[in-house]
Parts: sequence; structure tokens; C-alpha cells
Amino acid sequence: MHYSSSQRGFSLIEVLVAVVIVAIGLVGVAGMQFVGLKGNQQAFSKNQAAHHVQALLERMRSNPNGVSAGNYVVDSSTLNCSLAPAANCGLSTATCSSEDMANYDLFSAYCGKTGNAFAGMKGGLSNASLNITCAAGCDDGLTFSLAWDEQKLGEENSGSVTVPRELVINTVIK
Repeated sequence: MHYSSSQRGFSLIEVLVAVVIVAIGLVGVAGMQFVGLKGNQQAFSKNQAAHHVQALLERMRSNPNGVSAGNYVVDSSTLNCSLAPAANCGLSTATCSSEDMANYDLFSAYCGKTGNAFAGMKGGLSNASLNITCAAGCDDGLTFSLAWDEQKLGEENSGSVTVPRELVINTVIK
């Protein structure tokens, strides 16, 4: 019998080392994917906040008398999402005053048109809080402050570690 001194193929140790290296690489890729998804969720929340505020601003632009009268000045803690406004100004047949329109707009923007738990700012953003204030007169400008909470990166399963976020917009509606 003739034995060759050169070895052909891989030893089991070499295969094991290769598997460990690939496993570490895959864990790293999974970690990067996790961070990317979290960043995407934060961007989505910020985009949702901007969308909700922009939608309310457009409603306010169609009701300048309500803005001038200060009917849009609100602290969302005073809004009751289980009780819709008396006047449904979303209907084409509805006759609404500027105050009725402001109440309907605020309810629709914060609570959603139906007031359900999954609509509007309250349903779309965790622990949402909306404050609209006027410095002097509302003709001189308004300040929107929409605050919400996000889960802290890496703490999604704990449910208790949140990061407060806020979108503040100053605008004049004439």
C-alpha cells in the first residue's frame, strides 16, 4: 500500500472554525438589521406626527375666523375622544359655525373621525399630547406642540423605557 503524506480536504476543526466565523457574522448582520428597523420606526413616527399636524393646519386654513377667535387653542387633555362633537361638520349638509368647525377639526385630528382608539394623533402615536397656543392674539401666530413617546432602542420588550419626542411648529394663519 502506498500512503501519501499530503492531506486532501478539510479537517473537522477547520470546518468548525468556519461555522463559528459565519455565525458571528450573521449575528452582526442581524444586529445591524435591528438597528435599521428601529431607526425606520422612529422616522415613521416623526413622519406621522408631521402628517397629523399638517392635516390639522390645512383644516385651520379653511376656517380663518375660528383661528382668529382662538377656537383652536387646545390642550388635548381636555378632549374627550369617546364623545363626538354635537355638530358633524364633515357632512356636506351640515351648517356649522366657526366654533363648531374648530371643535370638529380638533376632534377629527386628535381622536380620528370616529373617535376610535386607532385613529388620529391619539391612536397613531404612543401617549400623544397636542397643545395649541397663541402668544398674544391668534392672528399673530400659533404654536403647535405634539408630543409622544417612543420605545428606547433595545428596550422594546420591557414596555417601560420610553423616549419622549416632540414636534413644535410656529405658524401664522391669515
